[in-house]
Amino acid sequence: MSKTELGSDLLASLGSLLTICELSRRNAAARLAEVTAGNADPGWQSAESDPLPNSLQDLVEAAPRTMTIRELLNFWDFRRRTARIVQEVTDDLAELGLLAVPSIAEGWIDGQVAIVPAPGQSDEPSDSSSISNAAVDAAEAHAEAVMSGSVHYSVSTMDTARCEVMTAQPDDPLAVVVTKMALQDYSQVAVVDAQGRLTGAVSWESVALAWTSGEPSIVRDAMRSAPSTTPEDELLGQAEVIFQFGFVFVRDPSGAVQGIITSADLSRRFGDDYRPIVLLDEIERRLSNRIKSRCSDDEMKAAGVGISNHGATLGTYVMALSKKPLWDKLSWSGLGQTEFHERMDRVRQIRNQLMHFSPDPITAEEVELLEKTARVLRLVTSDAEV
Repeated sequence: MSKTELGSDLLASLGSLLTICELSRRNAAARLAEVTAGNADPGWQSAESDPLPNSLQDLVEAAPRTMTIRELLNFWDFRRRTARIVQEVTDDLAELGLLAVPSIAEGWIDGQVAIVPAPGQSDEPSDSSSISNAAVDAAEAHAEAVMSGSVHYSVSTMDTARCEVMTAQPDDPLAVVVTKMALQDYSQVAVVDAQGRLTGAVSWESVALAWTSGEPSIVRDAMRSAPSTTPEDELLGQAEVIFQFGFVFVRDPSGAVQGIITSADLSRRFGDDYRPIVLLDEIERRLSNRIKSRCSDDEMKAAGVGISNHGATLGTYVMALSKKPLWDKLSWSGLGQTEFHERMDRVRQIRNQLMHFSPDPITAEEVELLEKTARVLRLVTSDAEV
């Protein structure tokens, strides 16, 4: 019997890293008997009702297996992703000879990944032909980039960064496009050229403005420039654009539209509103302006607070709170220095979770902590310091 006669999932079961294992998944024993009898491997036809593995050892036998990132995280009792959690899950999977494709660091938490035998676990391909070597290599590279801290809170972590987007071409009849917008309840349409590359947008606002200056008949007459971004861009860096325009289109490497992020999507992502972003911005501005107005860079350096060539950061100001000479200059005698510094250090950690890799919403408890911190800073600073 040759290995070439066996399906990749059956090979994965035979190549389990466990010292002793039972061929109980995907009807492996019966299929192996068929091959031994001289017949072809009948393969495994998975069904939607196929239950999820109950443990990581079961997952080894079930691979290759598709599941959502959320379902995978449940094996570790994790509810969201951070760089540390990505590293722990990726390392544990690697010890079991498994790999998630694409990386669990990518996409929405309810997006699906394939759990496949990692490269090198057998002499045969680690998964079905539907998963290319390039996809496996990309998954490994992305996970490593997240663990190294080089990946930020990217646009690709929004579920709508890859979705169907209504498009039109510049010479299309405007009346037809407007009718489709009304029927499908769209606020904007991407205008693309013959190759599908983004050239602009039509919105209800641009249509109304076009009518004030004439009688527009084609899309070009009501088209305006459209904000766009790429999946790799930092999401929080696009927040101001989304607030201003109400949306931003997501482009693929060829310039074609692959998704759209609206202000409503951000609201859904961060909670009922933009509290985490707004609160962090207010906290940082109140704290930094207070310190800058009362402590010079030389005084901060003399107290042991380093300032990089790129200037002070929230971490710099939080460090300053721990230095008694600088704290005294802030005239916050009503606050306990140690307690407030500990609180602000927690705020700094939350900010780092958002600004660096952590593609899932922060907890309600963390939002509440930001609200209480902002409330305290409003009491001890003036609105002129914002």
